[in-house]
Amino acid sequence: MEPRPTIEEEYDSDLKPLHLPGRNPCMPTMYKAENHPLHPKSNPGNSYVYYTRPTYPRMQELLQAGETMEIPEGEWFGLLELKAGDYLWTWNEYGSRKPEDDVPVAWTLDPKKRSDTAKAALDLARDKFMGPEEDITPTSVQFERLTPAPKPVKKGTRCWTLGSSLEPNTNIQAPCANGKWKGSETEYHNIVRDVVTASTRLVMGDMSHAPGDVKEILKSEFERHGMAPMGCTENYAYHAVQCNLAYAGAPMQNEMGRRYAGKHWDQNDCPGHYSTMITRSKLPENYRPPRLVLPGLGVSVELVDFLGFTFQGQHEHIGLPPYPSPRTPVSPTAYRFALIHYTPQRMATADEVLKDLIKSLQTDSFANYLRDGLWIMEDSGYVDYVGRVAYLVVRYLLMQTQGQFSFELDPTTLARAITYVTGNGTRTSVAPWQMAPSVQAGAGTDRDKAREASERRFGEHVFRHGSLIPLYYTTHPSVREEAARRYGEGSGTGANEETNMQTSLPEEPLESGTSMDVDNGRDALMYNLRKRKRVELESNTEEGHGLEEGEEDAVGGEEVQNAKFCWQRQSQFESPRKRQKGKRAIPGKSEDSFKFTQTLSVEVLEGEVLDLRREMQGVGEIESDDEDHYEDIKISIDSANEAIEEGGVGLQAVNSVGTIIADAARLENHVAREQHLLRATRTTLIKVHTSLRNWVEGPITKEIISTAQRVKNSGSSGQTWVSKLTNAIVDMLVGRKSRKVFKASDYGLEWGKEAVVVENTYKTKILLRGREDTTKATVKTTVYIVERWMNIDAYCDKKQAWFASIVEKVMGEEALSMDVVWRLYSNMKASHVILGDKAYRSPIKKDMAPFKSALKAHSVLKSDHREGQLFEMYKDLWNQQLAPSEVVKTLPSVSARWGALTQMIELATMFDADEQPQDQSHSRYFKKLQSDPLMYHPLRERSSGQRRCMHELFDGDCPVSKSAIFSLLVWRVYPQVFPWHPDHTMLYSSPSDFLNAYRVITKNDPPDSVADVVGKYWKVLEERRWTRFAETYPTFDQCYQYFKPSGYLETRLFLKLSKTNTFDIACDLAYAGFCQPPSSADVSKYIVSINQGAMGGLKALGLVDGKKKDIETRRYEVHRALMDLGQLLEEVPEYMERLFDEDGEVVMQLPFDASFLEPIAIEYLLRAFSHGYKYLV
Repeated sequence: MEPRPTIEEEYDSDLKPLHLPGRNPCMPTMYKAENHPLHPKSNPGNSYVYYTRPTYPRMQELLQAGETMEIPEGEWFGLLELKAGDYLWTWNEYGSRKPEDDVPVAWTLDPKKRSDTAKAALDLARDKFMGPEEDITPTSVQFERLTPAPKPVKKGTRCWTLGSSLEPNTNIQAPCANGKWKGSETEYHNIVRDVVTASTRLVMGDMSHAPGDVKEILKSEFERHGMAPMGCTENYAYHAVQCNLAYAGAPMQNEMGRRYAGKHWDQNDCPGHYSTMITRSKLPENYRPPRLVLPGLGVSVELVDFLGFTFQGQHEHIGLPPYPSPRTPVSPTAYRFALIHYTPQRMATADEVLKDLIKSLQTDSFANYLRDGLWIMEDSGYVDYVGRVAYLVVRYLLMQTQGQFSFELDPTTLARAITYVTGNGTRTSVAPWQMAPSVQAGAGTDRDKAREASERRFGEHVFRHGSLIPLYYTTHPSVREEAARRYGEGSGTGANEETNMQTSLPEEPLESGTSMDVDNGRDALMYNLRKRKRVELESNTEEGHGLEEGEEDAVGGEEVQNAKFCWQRQSQFESPRKRQKGKRAIPGKSEDSFKFTQTLSVEVLEGEVLDLRREMQGVGEIESDDEDHYEDIKISIDSANEAIEEGGVGLQAVNSVGTIIADAARLENHVAREQHLLRATRTTLIKVHTSLRNWVEGPITKEIISTAQRVKNSGSSGQTWVSKLTNAIVDMLVGRKSRKVFKASDYGLEWGKEAVVVENTYKTKILLRGREDTTKATVKTTVYIVERWMNIDAYCDKKQAWFASIVEKVMGEEALSMDVVWRLYSNMKASHVILGDKAYRSPIKKDMAPFKSALKAHSVLKSDHREGQLFEMYKDLWNQQLAPSEVVKTLPSVSARWGALTQMIELATMFDADEQPQDQSHSRYFKKLQSDPLMYHPLRERSSGQRRCMHELFDGDCPVSKSAIFSLLVWRVYPQVFPWHPDHTMLYSSPSDFLNAYRVITKNDPPDSVADVVGKYWKVLEERRWTRFAETYPTFDQCYQYFKPSGYLETRLFLKLSKTNTFDIACDLAYAGFCQPPSSADVSKYIVSINQGAMGGLKALGLVDGKKKDIETRRYEVHRALMDLGQLLEEVPEYMERLFDEDGEVVMQLPFDASFLEPIAIEYLLRAFSHGYKYLV
């Protein structure tokens, strides 16, 4: 097979992969592009490129890379640092291979590019904002002390919207509420005008260095919108500005709130526009400047004063505060002062801007640029905007006229008629609106054509950018549908993907030849991509539609002729639905918008399977436990609790604790059995109620119709009670009787209510026996009486029965036992199963047809989808065709990867025995194992480095000496030294002993940094009295806390020691018997806290997901996963025999029983699996 082309071979430019040690493997690999054709010559710097694959799994992975990234307190690892003049581009793997079609993601502008005048203007504005130096305090500055106090974006934060804002309730764009005109200019107006004007001029300098097509498209859209130029007349790119203020001596979350100080996305920003941040912090010397980080992309920028950072706000980002260098006191006037200019998505929608402008004029709203806008605009921009408003007002009036006159309005003529006095006293006209909309629809003027072309280009621009932004792609189905149409179904999303964002790894293994190396970027050249081509014209019309006739062949071209942008029909450019008078406006929904179909996600179905498994395990345990019943166990535990309360810490209390520990698990089994019994009871109840309702709507209703349609009565003989009742109803309706009392006993029924009074609402109508209208009225009235006799509504609502019947018919009887079905069934609303305005009326059975169709089309019924596989597992488990012990490894998220884990263990065993694998399909992993067994060996007790550590550093029952712990520290921090020379000792008696060995091993003098670090290790061990600590037999957590890294990297006690290194050291000491071994719950706590290798292994196995959860929930989830994994590993012989060689000799002498150290061994296994998984698929 020919080798697959790499990204360097596919991309039509020179690329060089970057080595970024410590980089998260989920982050995209970065490449340096030499002479990128789109890099403006006016802003020299480096260009970096990363590829984006617009598929749901890859976008999820990028999102979760940011979510799981920990924010370090000191030095950063694995991030690309953008310097002044640098540009970051993304390459669509499914698009053109030309770098000219790359999409700009971010760029920086060198402060040297800014004029001294512009810098001085911002300095002056900032000083006005902050106030005199002596009045600045950690809790307030001059701007915050204004009267009335400016309202922040959110109460309790130090963030303010300056200039324009968007009022969500009315959807009106206007000057922000703080700046309403009250008849005179205030100090607030003066400060904000200076800040907005000075900062806008600076950020427009950043936009002037954007790629040419970006500038032209945004200029054209600005002209089409006719919007007000905020800040300066030249502004066409930014329509809102926010000021973020934070005292450098306090946590940023306390100053700005979690929303703005934590990791977040600006999901309401327009994906076609950019955000530009510029800082002019007020910091003393020796302060490090603040940073802005894009966690999902692994990009960082140091925000030195006046450096502009432009990026797409829908990428996850986080701002970090400035902080003083070590031993520098915190200044009470040290502040981070940041301004970010951006464009909200709804401000970029032309139709809404025009509509709401007229709305604000009609209602005399305070949100009026004509009155409030002058203080945030320059005079020239303001007067031109007034001319555009005048045009819209006149146009609006002309649109109210009769159509036969076809009134039209010339913007040039109108502009000449509107004059104003300039600053030098001369009178002149406003500028004409070049893209003013015509009065008549379809006028076909040059202006209308220009508007249409601008809208089309901007729509294509938004798609090109938005489809490569993870958040926008995953939250906008229309974008995914358009991506699938252009690039093929693989780039779109299925039903399961639309409802879930949980796993950070692809569902399918990477194809052979595709290598994703995450070893700190060392082998980035091995990162190969599949050679994909864009879908051509012969694509299946039912699945991708291919290209429309006349559409440009190159995706991302300047214009797309005759393209039918199906995705725009649901995009932000769609005009809102008109509200019909007299009816409640119902938002449009698609047929997959039912509550039940939305709920049937992978996460929910997996939870159903695991809950049922736990219940059936409890039932099985109770059936095999013949000792005591539930009541006996409960009595025993109650007695033990009383003994503890009375006995203090005496022997009686201790024995009672033992009783509780022994019986608690058995009691949990009884709880599981009761839950399983409850599940079965609920299922029976649903079926009974549904059968009752179906009986009324089936046989009863059929008999009523048959009887009512007979013109003549057949006599009383042979009639059923239904026929008798129906004939009585017909007689009442035909005879126009006002009311009648119906008793169940009169018709031979003993179980019904005694009497039901019926008022004849049809008494004014002439109803003839046998007619259709008579039959309908009879059915309605008769069913009403039967329902009242049976009191059926008290047991089962119609919607409940219809819902349960459809679920049972489509999914099977097993589905009725699911918790999600019961929750909906017991709290059924019409809107859950009926779409449109009928959800708010009295529905009929045929209204359920869309729900039934949507359920039939759901992926829960498709065996090739994860939802379908999980539901089949649930049914097999319910029907006892699948054993509870087989569930975990049979889960779709686990099954394929479980095989990879067992294969890894088997290969490691062969490696230990110096054997070569016969199957060469796993040769990549075997080579990695040979080159770096410390990282890739899954069995801790057999790992060569771990075995050497045990044999050479620890001496039986003696406490760990200072030289031994020193040697352990340097091995963990500099592990690359030891595998090269296994014959050299790992035990060093002093720092100089290690440095001498370093010279011998590497044949080079150690760097000064290494000598400094190991010297401090020795000194800290002496100062912290290691020898005394070693005699205390500490707990595992005490060991971890002894070495725990905290504070800034430069001020840590043990430099270069990460959390993972610290955990490994504590584990080494536990294996040596120096400290008490950790429990499974303890290891779970550390896995969640460190959130790296072992957590990645659990996610790779599918035992945990990547969704955000509170820390206690996450710890419990990891703990359960470790327990499940431990049970599964008991079935793997190679794992269970890891402590012994093939002759039965002990590989590693352990101070504890192996079961006590099992959590450590499993954590080590998971970490190795997270590194090696990609080489096994």
